[in-house]
Amino acid sequence: MLNDDFKAYLGKRTEDNLSNKITKKKKRTKNDYIEDSLTGKPFGDFYEIGDELGEGGYAFVYRCEHKRSKDIYAVKEVIISKMESGGESTLKDEIAALKLLRGGAHIIRLFDVFYEDDHCFMIMEEMRGGDLLSRICDKEVYTEREARGVCKILFEAILYCHQKRVAHRDIKPENLLMVEADDDQSIKLADFGFAKRVTGDLSLNTLCGTAQYVAPEILDFQVEGYDERCDMWSVGVVTYILLGGYAPFEGEPDELAQFIIQGDYEFHDKYWADISESAKDMIHNMLQTDPHVRLTAIEALSCEWMGLSPEELASKDLG
Repeated sequence: MLNDDFKAYLGKRTEDNLSNKITKKKKRTKNDYIEDSLTGKPFGDFYEIGDELGEGGYAFVYRCEHKRSKDIYAVKEVIISKMESGGESTLKDEIAALKLLRGGAHIIRLFDVFYEDDHCFMIMEEMRGGDLLSRICDKEVYTEREARGVCKILFEAILYCHQKRVAHRDIKPENLLMVEADDDQSIKLADFGFAKRVTGDLSLNTLCGTAQYVAPEILDFQVEGYDERCDMWSVGVVTYILLGGYAPFEGEPDELAQFIIQGDYEFHDKYWADISESAKDMIHNMLQTDPHVRLTAIEALSCEWMGLSPEELASKDLG
């Protein structure tokens, strides 16, 4: 979420909430998704809760085990009353988005949803390798070839979302999770807390996201609305960090907002001299302030950089 100072500077936009009908399934198999079929039944009847994996302002994440199959999952427990105004609608949007995206190879999987009084339990696949930000910090050295592998997965994940007309709206390294600790290329897109179904061009108008990654059309008061193209700006920022080792936009809240709106960033020679020109061209095309000319996910997958041979790709240290 945008920090409080940044939100105070930018103000708050409003958005019409979409109603999402929740359907039911009658029978579960090991690989099925249960679309709220267990509503009203106790979570504890089916799962044994384990270690805490993380927590936020109104949510906790635990490891859990299915009592019958012994399969291991992660469960996100949301305390609905602790959410901000409109939080219940946001939660429904998150669940609806995950259901719609359930066939995506690079999207975290949702299996079950339980509602118990003021609590919602979301049963999801367990991701055991941490997040991309931690991996970047731990790895210290990321070659351009390795970064391209990560970008390919990210482009494919965003393409799948956008084909379903879902805007994620919070793309950042912390929301890219590793399936396994020993595999840099086993990545899935997670945390759909800001996700929203796009019903038409410029149908979104809520100020949301993370300050350094948010697209200019979300911040600019003169823009009437935005759509899923905002995600590709954030992907451009992530790619910049992967290859350069630092964020393209930094500063105090008011200064940072203006840098983003104006698209004011540089490829500093100290960090970018050894990076291929095609990589920089691709980032430049993703960080277009006009979303109409911004690179799309399908265009990114077919750009020159993605087609370079391993020998043509530079190697470089991060940090």
